[in-house]
Amino acid sequence: MSLVCAISNEVPEHPCVSPVSNQVFERRLIEKYIAENGADPITGQPLSEEQLIDIKVSHPIRPKAPSATSIPAILKALQDEWDAVMLHSFTLRQQLQTTRQELSHALYQHDAACRVIARLTKEVTAAREALATLKPQAGLVVPQALPVSQPAAAGAGGEPMEVSEQVGMTAEVVQKLQDKATVLTTERKKRGKSVPEELVRAEDLSKYRQVASHAGLHSASVPGILSLDLCSTDTNKVLTGGADKNVVVFDKREEQIVATLKGHTKKVTSVIYHPSQSVVFSASPDSSIRVWSVTGGNCVQVIRAHEAGVTGLSLHATGDYLLSASEDQYWAFSDVQTGRVLTKVTDETAGCALTCAQFHPDGLIFGTGTADSQIKIWDLKERTNVANFPGHSGPVTAIAFSENGYYLATGAQDCSLKLWDLRKLKNFKTISLDSNYEVKSLVFDQSGTYLAVGGSDIRVYICKQWSEVLNFTEHSGLVTGVAFGEHAQFLTSAGMDRSLKFYSLVYPSNPRREKREVKMGALFRSEEVCLVQLFLQSGSAYDCVSELGELGLVEFRDLNPNVNAFQRKFVGEVRRCEEMEKTFSILEQEINRSLSPPLEGPLPPPCPAPSAPQPRELLTIEEESERLASELKEVSRNRDSLQAQLTQLSQYRGVLTQTHSLTASEAPPPTLESSGLLDNRQDIRLSFVAGVVHPWKAPAFERLLWRACRGYIIVDFREMEEKLELPDTDEMVQWTVFLISYWGDQIGQKVKKICDCFHTHTFVYPESSAERTEILQGLVGRIEDIKTVLSQTEQYLQQLLARAVAVLPQWKVRVQKSKAVQMVLNLCSPSVTDKCLIAEAWCPVNQLPVLQGALREGARKSGSGVESFYNRLPSPTAPPTLFTTNSFTAGFQSIVDAYGVASYREVNPR
Repeated sequence: MSLVCAISNEVPEHPCVSPVSNQVFERRLIEKYIAENGADPITGQPLSEEQLIDIKVSHPIRPKAPSATSIPAILKALQDEWDAVMLHSFTLRQQLQTTRQELSHALYQHDAACRVIARLTKEVTAAREALATLKPQAGLVVPQALPVSQPAAAGAGGEPMEVSEQVGMTAEVVQKLQDKATVLTTERKKRGKSVPEELVRAEDLSKYRQVASHAGLHSASVPGILSLDLCSTDTNKVLTGGADKNVVVFDKREEQIVATLKGHTKKVTSVIYHPSQSVVFSASPDSSIRVWSVTGGNCVQVIRAHEAGVTGLSLHATGDYLLSASEDQYWAFSDVQTGRVLTKVTDETAGCALTCAQFHPDGLIFGTGTADSQIKIWDLKERTNVANFPGHSGPVTAIAFSENGYYLATGAQDCSLKLWDLRKLKNFKTISLDSNYEVKSLVFDQSGTYLAVGGSDIRVYICKQWSEVLNFTEHSGLVTGVAFGEHAQFLTSAGMDRSLKFYSLVYPSNPRREKREVKMGALFRSEEVCLVQLFLQSGSAYDCVSELGELGLVEFRDLNPNVNAFQRKFVGEVRRCEEMEKTFSILEQEINRSLSPPLEGPLPPPCPAPSAPQPRELLTIEEESERLASELKEVSRNRDSLQAQLTQLSQYRGVLTQTHSLTASEAPPPTLESSGLLDNRQDIRLSFVAGVVHPWKAPAFERLLWRACRGYIIVDFREMEEKLELPDTDEMVQWTVFLISYWGDQIGQKVKKICDCFHTHTFVYPESSAERTEILQGLVGRIEDIKTVLSQTEQYLQQLLARAVAVLPQWKVRVQKSKAVQMVLNLCSPSVTDKCLIAEAWCPVNQLPVLQGALREGARKSGSGVESFYNRLPSPTAPPTLFTTNSFTAGFQSIVDAYGVASYREVNPR
């Protein structure tokens, strides 16, 4: 046994032990360390020379003393220098470890401080906005506590309603509602006698095709548009609410964003465009309703009528009052001019959340949907429940009144659409949708002729016949909103894929097409492209490039052509993503190999597509993927080992079962006539070799045995009753059992060598029948135990594979996007101060405002106080050619490109 000094890592001449750390040291080194520090070098606890314990070891013959040599002084100097270097190296290693720990803590504290600063900045901005909103009407925005309840009013069937009133439904308000209802009823009856001449016919509606798609309205980091509405007096104005907490006003004619309204603290689930004023309304799960000025781009009113998330909004025909429904089980009727809540009502007997709300065209009644699959009709003036429509089997997700005032359409999470007759108070039509179909939006056109359904896809039905005339599946995610243009001249939709789409007839008089022809866009010539220089702040460069990648706006140029790919700044992050892709490949191989039932094709892509992950999220993906891959490897290896054991034991059982009848009798071995061969060998006993061989090898195996052993053996072959899996190829094979009886050691050695040559599986074969029976019984028990363990292992393996199938598509897309962002950052050049990255890219001129918006959004996501920006540069070379295509024109453009790409601004021969 050799002892090693903990300081010099060498065998000590005079070893000793420290009772403090229980480590072995060279005595002269530890004495020097104690003289300088007075503590143990490992634990840092106090230590003196008297506490050291010497160790007695047997030493080999020592060389002569240095004094007997000719250069003693040199050797002594070298020894002292070596001791000093060892002590200094040990001290440096300890200091390095301490410095690493301090640096790690400092980095974590810096990251936490940045997050706190970003959160405080956001809270300050929200507080300033709230203060600016509250100043003009202090005391009117925040509703009072639930008011004193009035006497219970009788609902449908005599059910009591708890009526909570904030300000009160005055006689003036009631009279205003009644007068408006009288006017609306008269106008509706006049309109109902004839269909507008401008209304699109059903045969033309069936020819609608997608004519435009806009994906840059909302942030790509939190994808999804959750609500949609059109201005009824100018259907070119589109209003959307997104999962990014923003409300966006979009001009369809100009194809540009008019205003982006920010203020909600959670996603926006409902939006309404005022028909006569430049005002919009929005609601959110943050329990607030906001009134926005489109021209000013600011919030002018905050209505807090609920204590939980607002789930539905509907504007009264007067334009002065707003109906809202909430998860707090109340519906509220509010004055949009003052922000006051006029009344709040709940059905205390139901005790369930409201999911949606919609006014009747006359404005005196309205409907609400509930989480317990009920549709309730309410009288606004009396504030009572006048009718209930049961029938759905899931939470109601959307309701819509027809313009004629007679029909009510409802959708729920039961894959069905129900039509109700308000005159007879019954369901007269149920449209069964596809399995797992989700209804998210219902809307009638302004004439009440067509009904549009948005959900898993878009469907349009013609009323009265209730037959489907149109179906769109252009959205890659769930459709959350649909709306008709004036006289159904176009249809618009929004979905979780972050896109706003328009559908209409495609003909030369289409304003969108005329506009493209006038501008000589992508159909005839390349888009006008310019060279821009991007200044990306170091803290927000990743998020800015991610936003640009989601929009697909620019083509970056390499500013480091002379720098090797392995010497670039972000090559470490790129390699890290490549390592994760290797891990994903291992997971996918395990899924294709072991998943039951197997996938019909490759893994389905995630819908909607996720955005590029932040660095911390990427670290989480890396850790979880490695953990999942290691678990899958271990479980798969255990499963294969158990399967091999089960196959081997089943083969052994088959050998004993098939050969039992051959050796059941204990007869003595046969005698041989040829005494010359067995002279003086009368004590030879009969021996056995038993096993299994692949059926393809059995004839050659038998032939070689006969030729090599010359009849000194008795061989019997039989097929096993059951087929067993071949581990190498997973093929089911019906093995052949063989039993070889031989006498003589030399013959036995030949038999065993032949068995090894043919890769047979041989097993111990007892001579006694009782021993074979005992082994067979033990094998049966072991096989059952292994089958039980194998079943549990397979079940756990399938759980891991199911988890991998669920998360792997998301991981692959996110890591690919992160890798693409890092590769783009490698194309950038750092500034002189190293505080920002400079990039150059080609960008269409008409998309420059969108480019600036993406840079601004990236800075907001990263919490950077300084925004990134761009400058236009003169182009030293001809810009690249850009032809904007869609799903229809892409095929034709590919044919043209096969013969050569047109030069910049050259006429496109397509």
